[in-house]
Amino acid sequence: MKLVRQLGEGEFGSVYLGVCDQFPAPGDVTTVAVKAPKLLAASGLAAYDEILRDFEREAELLDGLRHENIISLYGISIDEAPLLILEFMENGDLNKFLR
Repeated sequence: MKLVRQLGEGEFGSVYLGVCDQFPAPGDVTTVAVKAPKLLAASGLAAYDEILRDFEREAELLDGLRHENIISLYGISIDEAPLLILEFMENGDLNKFLR
């Protein structure tokens, strides 16, 4: 997976435009959204653990949802930092659309 650029940033993390090669099948290239939580090292171990628990809860919640109007969770990565790999919404998020 390759991160292309940052799409947005909020209080709890950032979302990036990414590209996954060989996904979902060999030879395919898929545009994805990658959500990365802010890991506040200066806040201490307890805050870090809470951020990771929130990340895990969000991943579990999204993994259980299957609906055409809800973005799909493609996977997670915990190699260097926790990442959610999500379906990319070409027209942005619903909140921006409604404003």
